[in-house]
Amino acid sequence: MSDIELAPDPHLLESMRAVGYSFETSVADIIDNSIAANASCIHLLASPDGPFRFAVLDDGAGMSRNGAIEAMTLAARSPSEERSQSDLGRFGLGLKTASLAQCRRLSVVTKRDGVTSAFRWDLDHVLGSKRWLLQELDADMCSNLFGWDLLDTLEHGTLVCWDELDLLVLAEGQLQSDFDSAVRRVQAHCELVFHRFISGSDMPRVEITVNGNHLTALDPFLRTNRATRRQSQAVSVAGVKLDVTSYTMPFASKLSPTDRARALAPGAFRDSQGFYIYRGGRLVIWGTWFRLNPKTELGKLARVQVDVPTSLDHLWALDIKKSAATPPRELRDKLRTLANEFIRPSRSTNLFRGLRPKSQDSLVRAWQIVEGREQFYYEINRDHPVVSQFESDLTPDQLERLADLFGIIERTLPLLDAHNRLSQDANFGTDHGGLDVLVEEALRLRPIFAESHPADDEFVSMVLGIDPYGSADGFEVALRKAMK
Repeated sequence: MSDIELAPDPHLLESMRAVGYSFETSVADIIDNSIAANASCIHLLASPDGPFRFAVLDDGAGMSRNGAIEAMTLAARSPSEERSQSDLGRFGLGLKTASLAQCRRLSVVTKRDGVTSAFRWDLDHVLGSKRWLLQELDADMCSNLFGWDLLDTLEHGTLVCWDELDLLVLAEGQLQSDFDSAVRRVQAHCELVFHRFISGSDMPRVEITVNGNHLTALDPFLRTNRATRRQSQAVSVAGVKLDVTSYTMPFASKLSPTDRARALAPGAFRDSQGFYIYRGGRLVIWGTWFRLNPKTELGKLARVQVDVPTSLDHLWALDIKKSAATPPRELRDKLRTLANEFIRPSRSTNLFRGLRPKSQDSLVRAWQIVEGREQFYYEINRDHPVVSQFESDLTPDQLERLADLFGIIERTLPLLDAHNRLSQDANFGTDHGGLDVLVEEALRLRPIFAESHPADDEFVSMVLGIDPYGSADGFEVALRKAMK
């Protein structure tokens, strides 16, 4: 038996462009390298006009000349090689594949120990020569690179430049507004994916800017919101302890506009429920139950953080883009056991805000649910104190007309429209003017119940036992104050 060496054709570089990177995942892959180089500040630079150009500049440790050549080599390190916790790389392909997925010319300039090294992969040069020719740039060529003036002020660091962004233009469009829109999407993506580094709460703080504008961390769990519920677990995989923390988000209508925008950063509530996998503090994949559970409306407030160290890379089917991963069987089995426990608080929160059987409800509701074997429907609660009191003053003919009116209202509830809107996270308001309106309504009820509840304390107690008054925060204090 004999061996035949088959070196890949240089056209492989062109083929590698179809790996499937989006613009934002490409940029995130470059930022991974900057974080691995212990950068404290990373600048994303996008050309404001003229030909599209993009660059990533960091103040990390930089590389030696040999180190830079290795970084430009395809798969220079084995994916099974043990990496430090701060090393967010895996396959040794990210810099090249992520960059060439957007541009035809990738230039890297790095400074370390007073020495500047610069290299370039130019697809047209490689294909024209039919050889794997990496170009080494001289000082004059470096000075023309986008972002060079900023790197020149640093003692150490690395500049990654993308020129001739042909695939980006093909995907996004050729107008400056198209490019600007893509850059804004990069900003939102990085604020989410690197939120733990940007905030510096539990990871080394890294400042990231886009054309000088500082990025703000987008915590998908709203941990600073006091209404967010948290529960921690610990599981062991291959002898390594993993931290697993489940969060139950506040109900959408209870969120401020700012928190609502943050909560929707990963996507719609229903779509973004599930596991949030972090590798070395970097968000890798989110909004999936890994087919351990279906996504449901009742579970849409559940988000589960799983921290995975880089030492377990060999157990995960992590793709080159670091945008998809499959947990190992051992972990999957343990998460399946915990999944229902993670979802339960979300289910309880959603059910609490809906109608419940009378035996489980402390308030008298205006609506009640009637459940049969194959269907359910809602009807106005004829035993509601206000309804009962109103009906007591009506003639038989008026009572019949009122029953007809109730029937029309019950049969024409816009349930499908409400379901469609809520499933798209539309913000449903129930206060219709706030606490002042509820107090005014209650004061108008006072004469109606003057005979049955003559004392003010009796009336207040009665009102607090019916919805919506009894479920409104601060209502009792406001009502008593208004009655003085």
